[in-house]
Order: sequence, then structure tokens, then C-alpha cells
Amino acid sequence: MSLQTNSADVVLSPSTTLRVVDVPGHPRIRGQFREHLGDARAVAFVVDASTISRNGHAVAEHLHHVLHAIVSLPPSRPTPSLVILAHKTDLLKSGTSSSSPAEVAITRVRTILERELENRKASQAGGIGVESLGAEGETSELGGLECSGAADRAFRFSEWEGGNVDFVATWVKASEGKIEEDEDGLTGFKHWLEQSS
Repeated sequence: MSLQTNSADVVLSPSTTLRVVDVPGHPRIRGQFREHLGDARAVAFVVDASTISRNGHAVAEHLHHVLHAIVSLPPSRPTPSLVILAHKTDLLKSGTSSSSPAEVAITRVRTILERELENRKASQAGGIGVESLGAEGETSELGGLECSGAADRAFRFSEWEGGNVDFVATWVKASEGKIEEDEDGLTGFKHWLEQSS
């Protein structure tokens, strides 16, 4: 896992170049996303779809901070588009269903994150407070999980008041340090970026 924020210009088309900033998920630096959020037109939150079942609680904790930061932007700032990338889709099997690995990955990621964010929302509503990314034992009254409709409804991305949340499945096949060109698991994300820019 990287311990450094990276940035690069990405050319989507001859007329469209985007500045991409990658803030790794390591606990010591993941909060640095806030430094870039005010200028962001889009936020891509990358989730390892192959391990989300084991790491759902920790992933939802960090996503909660991102959602809170987005809804806390001043009204003078445009709200960035949000996509959750279900990454490493190629490592999943579609199982007995007729669904593709991409559909399985997106459903798995969405379901687990909604459940974990609902648990955080319910804990907060019960006055328990939720864990923070700060010091151990520290609690925080984070917002950002409000949904349209009745206040007691479960958290659903489709009803999140902070804006539209898209889901895209991605993968990158690599062999001996080189990305294989025959399959491009980033096509869906590239299309999303083009539409969001």
C-alpha cells in the first residue's frame, strides 16, 4: 500500500484532460483527500470487491468521512460527482447466477456498504457516536448519511441527499509488471469520467 499522494494529468480525449489525484487508503494519509476536495469535479472511491466482505466496516468508516466532507462543502462550491469503483472484479466468480462478475461485484459492494453505513447511522442516532479515523476511543458526530424520505429509513445510496452515487466495476490485468492490452477493465470508469467532466 502506498504512503504517498500521487497526481497526474489524464487525457480522455484530444479536448479533455483531467488532473487526477490519488490519495491512498492508508490510515495515516487517507484524510488528505480533504485538501483536494474543494477543487474536485469528481470523486472516485475505490473498493476492493474481492475483500469487501472482510473489510466492510473499515471501508464504510472511511467512506462515511468522504460523504460527510462532500455534504459539508460550502454552497458556493459545486458538489463533485461520486463514483464507487468495485475494483478487482476479475477476481470474482459469478457463481451459479446468470450475473456477470461486474454485476456481482457492484451488488456486493453496494449491499455491504449500505449495511455498514446504516449501522453507523443507527449508532449515531442512538447517541452512541461512531468511530473516528482519529485517536483510538475518539468519537465523532459525523453527518453525511441523510437520505430522502422518513428519518428512520435505512441508508440507501439511491436516496442519499448529498447527490447521485454511481457504481462502476473495474479491473486491471497485469503480468510481469505490464498491463495487458487485450482487455480493458477501466472502460466503464473512462466513460463515467467523460460524462462527469
